[in-house]
Amino acid sequence: MKIFVTDNDGVIFDRMPIYRTAFKKLVSEYGADSNIAAKYFYESAGESIDNQFSEIFKRTGVVVSDEEILNVIVPNFFRLADVTETPIFPKAAETLVEIKKRNYHIFVTSGSNTDDLERLWKTHSLPYDMILGSDEIKKGDRHIELFAEYTGQSLGNFCQGTYFIGDGKSDMALAKRNRLQAIGITNTVTADKLFEGGADHVISHIEEILDFLP
Repeated sequence: MKIFVTDNDGVIFDRMPIYRTAFKKLVSEYGADSNIAAKYFYESAGESIDNQFSEIFKRTGVVVSDEEILNVIVPNFFRLADVTETPIFPKAAETLVEIKKRNYHIFVTSGSNTDDLERLWKTHSLPYDMILGSDEIKKGDRHIELFAEYTGQSLGNFCQGTYFIGDGKSDMALAKRNRLQAIGITNTVTADKLFEGGADHVISHIEEILDFLP
């Protein structure tokens, strides 16, 4: 069984600049340094958004409760980031169609909301088997386990030979923990950062992933 797992933002959809602007605005409203927040947001690409808010407040010495983050800040974040048209990276759609033609199952893991992700993928007619956001189950090892359950395989069999593409260090760490082939893309952070996270390979453009997929 051929398996391809991808992050969404920063890999398929070019929403990271939009998200960073919303992130900076909200943390500054709580008194955190927006410049520190902007740098941290890209460095922590791949984490769930509530974890990112929690960590930046800790780093900047701002006290905000978990309840405030989950019930107020995160909803406001997605409201601010809700743009009319969501930019998709060049060649992303064509690449996903080609991957599907090669008989791969396509799974999507993200720190965003599942309903929003499904709407985006359906709007752009992108092929996928299963999408998981972080609104109910945070992005991480559990997403990989659920993808394996979807295919009816054991976790070990699912992970063997599976390809994972992401744009952040935490994406690469997630892939390596689960023994997936970790491929980083330099849309958000540098190749050095991706290799630090555990990337096996690094590409610059989404269509380059096809060179790795038989």
